[in-house]
Amino acid sequence: MDQEIEVSPFFLCPISLQLMKDPVTVSTGITYDRQSIEKWLFSSQNQTCPVTKQQLTHDDNHLIILTPNHTLRRLIQAWCTINTSHGVERIPTPKQPTTKTLIEKHLKDASDSSDSPHLLIQSLKNLKTVVSESETNRRCLESAGAVEFLASIVTKNNTSSSSSCSTTEFEIESTILDDDDAEGFAFDFRVDAEDEAINILYNLHLTEQASQRSDINKGIKSNTTNTNSTRRTRKK
Repeated sequence: MDQEIEVSPFFLCPISLQLMKDPVTVSTGITYDRQSIEKWLFSSQNQTCPVTKQQLTHDDNHLIILTPNHTLRRLIQAWCTINTSHGVERIPTPKQPTTKTLIEKHLKDASDSSDSPHLLIQSLKNLKTVVSESETNRRCLESAGAVEFLASIVTKNNTSSSSSCSTTEFEIESTILDDDDAEGFAFDFRVDAEDEAINILYNLHLTEQASQRSDINKGIKSNTTNTNSTRRTRKK
């Protein structure tokens, strides 16, 4: 903003005290900016309303209910438009969080693509995009069983990379590539898939319960060591 202008206190997030870009209302009736309340709830592991200190309501997936306040968001956007001459930029309409049904579809697509490296990697990239959008999406992904699926990709590739790539794979690829290129081709797809899976798991910021359930931390460390070792072997 080029100069100081009066902002309605109803437009400000009670946590950040900044203009809300994606206002959401919790079960206590208090509205917060989504990014701020998600950080309070998920990163700080709180279960209460920051203002009232009351326990918040969960949905069937055990996620705290955050209801988009579209009316307030439109009022804020209108206020921004009116004050553009004062250097206020209009906030864009936020993308709404994903749903468990959509997450399950992504997981099914990825599972059905397990025999096709190209499609599997693309499906994992789609999941990574969902994860990067919001903390709510990350918790929704976790509740939909994505952790176990991603861990299985890491574990499967960890097991196969601890030995050489299968002879069958190389024989198929060697019909169009020489031996070294065929081995690298098959290996690169496995590494790409497990790299995508590890990246998603890392960015999920798993809850302690999910980490213990999948034992994923141990799997990632073991996989990283074996993958790096295999890469070094290929370079010799």
